[in-house]
This record gives sequence, C-alpha cells and structure tokens, in this order.
Amino acid sequence: AIANYLDHKTTQIDTLIAKKEQFISLLQEERTAVINQAVTKGLDPKVKMKDSGIEWLGEIPEHWEVTRLGFLSSKIGDGLHGTPNYVDNSDFKFINGNNIGNGQISIYEHTKCVSEDEYIFNKKELNQNSILMSINGTIGNLGFYKGEKVMLGKSVAYINIIDSKALNFTYKYLESESCKTYIDNQLSGSTIKNLSLYSINKIPIPFPSFDEQKEIVDFITIKTNEIDILISKSQQKIELLKEYKTALIS
Repeated sequence: AIANYLDHKTTQIDTLIAKKEQFISLLQEERTAVINQAVTKGLDPKVKMKDSGIEWLGEIPEHWEVTRLGFLSSKIGDGLHGTPNYVDNSDFKFINGNNIGNGQISIYEHTKCVSEDEYIFNKKELNQNSILMSINGTIGNLGFYKGEKVMLGKSVAYINIIDSKALNFTYKYLESESCKTYIDNQLSGSTIKNLSLYSINKIPIPFPSFDEQKEIVDFITIKTNEIDILISKSQQKIELLKEYKTALIS
C-alpha cells in the first residue's frame, strides 16, 4: 500500500518538475530571442530594412552599418601560452575560460594562485572597457573585466573596446545567437575546439548610433531581468518539489 501510494505521489511530483523544467527551457529560448532580435533588427518593427550582405545575419535596419570587432577594439589578445609558476596562496589568480561567464570573472576554491612578480611579468593591458571571452574547450563565455588581479591563460581572450559608449552593445551582440552562428563556423580542432584571435577580429557587428545602442541595451536589460526572475522562481519551485518528494518518501 505504501509503495503504491508513493508511486502515485512521486509520479505527480515528477510531472510537475518536468513541466517546470520545460517552462525554464522556454524562458531561456525567449531570452535568447529577445537579445538576438534587438541587436540585429533594433526595437522599431516598422523600420526600413536592408540586406546586411552576410548570409547568417540577414537583414538589418537601413540606417545601421556593419563593422568588424577589430575596428571597434584597440587590442585583441589572449593569455599565457604555457604553465606559470604557481604559489600556495596569494591575491593574484590564474584564470582560464571556465572562470568566465554570466558577465563576470568567477574565482573558485580550486583556482590556482601566482606570485605578484609572475602576475606583473605576464600582465595584459586590461581596462574598464575590456571584455573577456573563453576561446578554448568552452567557447564564447563572456565577462567584463572590473579590475580583478587576474593573470589570463591561453583559453581567455581579451577585447579592449575603444569607445566606452559601444561597450555594452558590443557585449550584448557577442552574446547573441547570430554571433554564436559565426563563431561555430570558425572553430578549429577535432576533440578540443578553439577560436582564433584572427576570427575574433573579423566578427561582423551590425552597428547603430550610440543613442540607439543605449536604448537597445536598456530594453534588453529590462526584458532579460524579468525573464531571469521567472527562471529563478521556477528553479526554486523545482528544489522545493524535490525536497517534498524526499520528505514524502522518508
């Protein structure tokens, strides 16, 4: 009787969890679509369009230009091609592509440390306009540099944007599905994929005026925050359902 009861109740709970997970997937798809639509088509559905000249990008607003990431950047480079001399503990961290994501640099317990001398010797020209991107193994994770004392490994590229007014729009475009399509076509390597600095330089970017860029970034920020809140609430409900399931069985 207990087994039959638990089969019935846990099936109900598992069905609810599956529905919540499906809802999260739909929200993530919507988030991706919101970003891609805004950075490639703009916010005005009635605006006149033109062919971008790039097959996977399609049409863009007529008054936009298409430029390349290299033209917007003062420097594009990557980190140390080799192994540094690690130390047991210091304020200077050695990071790779796995430390980049969700707009930031994440330092973990297992993140290795280097000495101040090693850090200074291998330091890159990073500033408040630097975007970091993972380019080896895990491709395309993005983060802003905010003055952290980090030494970059070869799986991290840095992109120093010349004009701070273009920083956030450029970041949002690099996050878009259109840009990911370009990146996927540029990858090399059979087992571990790599994205070259040459390919990053050549990333085509549809480019509106700075005023329009700000409007687009503000719109994306509001919409994605709303979606992220819904995703977070759904994830919390899944955790509660799992806890309930465990308690019920117990």
